[in-house]
Amino acid sequence: TLRYLMRQLLVLGLVNPQAHYRLEANRWLSEIALLLASRFSRPLTAQAPRGAERWSQRINRVVARIDANYQRRLSLQEIAAAEFVSEAWLSRLFRKEVGVSFMQYITGLRLRKAAEQLTTTRQSIQQIAQQQGFASSRVMSDLFKREHGLTPRQFRQQHPQTAVESLRPHLQQT
Repeated sequence: TLRYLMRQLLVLGLVNPQAHYRLEANRWLSEIALLLASRFSRPLTAQAPRGAERWSQRINRVVARIDANYQRRLSLQEIAAAEFVSEAWLSRLFRKEVGVSFMQYITGLRLRKAAEQLTTTRQSIQQIAQQQGFASSRVMSDLFKREHGLTPRQFRQQHPQTAVESLRPHLQQT
């Protein structure tokens, strides 16, 4: 995480400020930039999910809650309680308006975010799975392969880190 990377950079400067410091510092700064790029690579004005303009206010609130919390364990029961409605009713409304079930929406969102991280970071598949709220890297890999026809590793190999690589020349100049 960012805190860990910053700590590594600080410790490096305190322990050995002369020998190879610049190269090692550039390495840690690159890691920090990669992390920041992966977290903030979205445009400042986030686009509404497809169909959001046709959704009811309730479903817009539910989707906003999911989008803000998809990285942790979410349940229909929790969301329904927050909306003061029954799970069954919310489940039917969600499927009717969004076109997929509550769990399909969350899983799809997690898979999109995982694919984005695979192409913009060098984090391990296990780290990505954990950050995106999957129960395990195995679960993510199985779902990812079902969705994309490729394992996360194969997907990463076929989609080079172009956005991240473009940052490297700027980082090495400092």
